[in-house]
Amino acid sequence: MPDTASIETVVHAARLGDESAFGQLVEEHYRMVHGLALSRTGDWDAAADVTQEAFLLAWANLGKLEHPRAFRAWLCRIARNVAATWGRNEVYRHKLSVALKARATESAAVGQDPAGFAARRECAARIGQALSGLSPKLREAVVIYYLEGHTLAEGAQALGIAEDTMRKRVKMGRERLRKHYAEEGESELDPLLPYSPRAQVDRVLAGLAFGPAVPALGKNVAPPAPVMVLHHLLHGGSLGMLKGTGLVTSTLKWGLCALCLVAAGSVTTYVAYRQSPEPNSAAVGNAASSEDYAGIGIVAFKQGGAPSEQGGVFVLRTLPGSPAEQAGLRLGDRIVAVDGHPVPAEGWPDFGSPGTAGEPVLLTIVRGQPGGVLESFDISLVKARISTKSLTLRR
Repeated sequence: MPDTASIETVVHAARLGDESAFGQLVEEHYRMVHGLALSRTGDWDAAADVTQEAFLLAWANLGKLEHPRAFRAWLCRIARNVAATWGRNEVYRHKLSVALKARATESAAVGQDPAGFAARRECAARIGQALSGLSPKLREAVVIYYLEGHTLAEGAQALGIAEDTMRKRVKMGRERLRKHYAEEGESELDPLLPYSPRAQVDRVLAGLAFGPAVPALGKNVAPPAPVMVLHHLLHGGSLGMLKGTGLVTSTLKWGLCALCLVAAGSVTTYVAYRQSPEPNSAAVGNAASSEDYAGIGIVAFKQGGAPSEQGGVFVLRTLPGSPAEQAGLRLGDRIVAVDGHPVPAEGWPDFGSPGTAGEPVLLTIVRGQPGGVLESFDISLVKARISTKSLTLRR
């Protein structure tokens, strides 16, 4: 198999519409993709259909592949997903079968290798039942080694695992199949000789003009790097095999961005907390003597100055089930008056005090609208008991 640098060159040419370059990718990866499909479907003909659909999806979405050097890992993901859809969806299987048979009929470029494929089809059918008892990882390794004719090194590279891991999987799969061979009175299966997929490459290239049989599958074939890495690792691949693809670096960047967002959110919350004056003394006294206090249930900060000078109480959030939430208050609302009294330039208005639960309160709100227009309106609430257990800031 080519190294990542040469794959990048060929993928780049294919992205520009070079069908011969894409044909090279198909020929280099056909047996690997067919092996993955065969290990999932257990049927030679179905695996051929799934393989063609996987390559057609890859062709249609090459422009979305952010990391061309990761083509092999990306193609494996597509193949596994198409095979899984084939196994779950009878409607999909029917549409795919009809579409691919139509392509084969319409294109004279479709070739076959009757002798070689007949032998492998017979071999696959003979051990298919036994293979179904293996885990997906062992089944992939056994099929790619025995039925597709890859060497251990080639199979390891195809699956993105270390050669020693490939050897262990093949050995474990062989040992678990040995009982089946003994019961059938057969000798241990020898790997088949490698075969040329040239005829199947022609079949795939013949379908390029028609596009994927089920285009909807193409919606998620170019996931972000972290998803690609996770898929690779969940199927037994190693991080070392992703070296040079750009996926690991991109994943680390995603992680760093996520950490920065979390840190920024934490700093913003802390600054808002530190800038918010303490609640009025009545509310504090009530909270100290009880787990609850009476109020409207908002987390807010106080902007100094008169309401006419953009001062007031700004809502950061409303507490679940509180009077403020039920009344429709939201982030950014500015409370400029309480019960007809303007919010004082210094200190807090009385949003709640001991014994006031059940009493009405009238708020005058200023809310920004699209285009920079400010809307002023009144909201009537009824004060309620607010649990301090769910509060970070109590208002």
